[in-house]
Amino acid sequence: MKIHHLYHLYHLHPVYHLHHPAQLYTQAAVGLLRPVQRAITLAWRLFVLSISLWACGPDSPAEVLPCASDNLDNVLTVKSGRLALSVAPNSESPLMRMLETNEWLCRAEIPARPSEAADKYCGLWLAVMTTDSLSGWIRVDSLAVGPAEPQVSLARWYQELQLEALLQEAYQRHLPAYRSLWQKPSPSEQEVIQAYLLADSLQLIVRRISAELPLCQAASCAQIGSRWPGFWFDREPNSCLPSFDYRQWLELAQRSPSRQDDAFISLWLHIYPADSLARGFPAWVFPTNPQEAYSLLGKGIHFQLLQKIERVWQQSPLLHGPLESLKQALLDDITAAQTRYWEDHSSILVEMDSLNQHKWVILSPADRVALSVRTQQLANFAQHGILLNYRAGWHEVE
Repeated sequence: MKIHHLYHLYHLHPVYHLHHPAQLYTQAAVGLLRPVQRAITLAWRLFVLSISLWACGPDSPAEVLPCASDNLDNVLTVKSGRLALSVAPNSESPLMRMLETNEWLCRAEIPARPSEAADKYCGLWLAVMTTDSLSGWIRVDSLAVGPAEPQVSLARWYQELQLEALLQEAYQRHLPAYRSLWQKPSPSEQEVIQAYLLADSLQLIVRRISAELPLCQAASCAQIGSRWPGFWFDREPNSCLPSFDYRQWLELAQRSPSRQDDAFISLWLHIYPADSLARGFPAWVFPTNPQEAYSLLGKGIHFQLLQKIERVWQQSPLLHGPLESLKQALLDDITAAQTRYWEDHSSILVEMDSLNQHKWVILSPADRVALSVRTQQLANFAQHGILLNYRAGWHEVE
């Protein structure tokens, strides 16, 4: 609250009533009372001055923080207890000073950072500036600090920080555009594909950063799945790996007037049919444990999926990039030297003959040569050290 027009209060004589004629008997009495009057007047003026200084203090962070001049989006407040302001985002870093409850802070334009694996503190760090112009780092948890704007959900704010720490600079550069594409009620085919390509780039960033996360922090990353449409974060222990959730993507594609993007997403649902999540192993392999899988070449799955890939390829030139990568992953399962095969020798050769004889549009001359060479190697698998027929409980060696 501001106090205005303090001038009249300041110059008011609280003992003015002492000058009333009815209360003054002699001039001598007045002389004796004047020192008392001066003392009381001085005390009154000091009291009014202290009130005015208190009233002129900052009413809002906008008066003391540059970042709050337009809005409160970048303003934080210490929620409870005392919070350490450190020189660097590490629990071993020198302490600058302790921040008090209700103290305002300004977020710096630096992405939130996850703790380093060697740090005994497991959480997020934020770069901030104080009202006395100190710049440093604070540890963030669900209680110690939060947005100054009271309407902001603390839980959602912390989830956003986790996502920001995983995406780093890409959080501001790409995520807003990605989210806006998902919010369109009727996106075009090109916008659906643009969202998919953005998602692919963002996923690679997260996988790179999450590989360096402390185990306790990685385990909490599943919470941010709701803040990133199109993805599912594995809820496995010590995991922070996002997977494409193609059920969500199919809903987005179906909002588009085009049918080509529907076919593209449906293709992925055939590749990951178990739960529509692009995690684990694709449909062309048979997993025996979380780390080991065998090629299902010989069951006709490779041929059928390659046909589906080619069909979508012919329908939408915009999708040639991701379809090329998908085609290559499928061919690698056939031709890679380390591949081990689940089916028997004769079944594998039947499917290889079908692949070689079909007039593919999507295969390059190099792809055709690779298939032809692998067919010759599979015909004499023992000579080339190729292992197959693991389905029988042992592998054929000759």
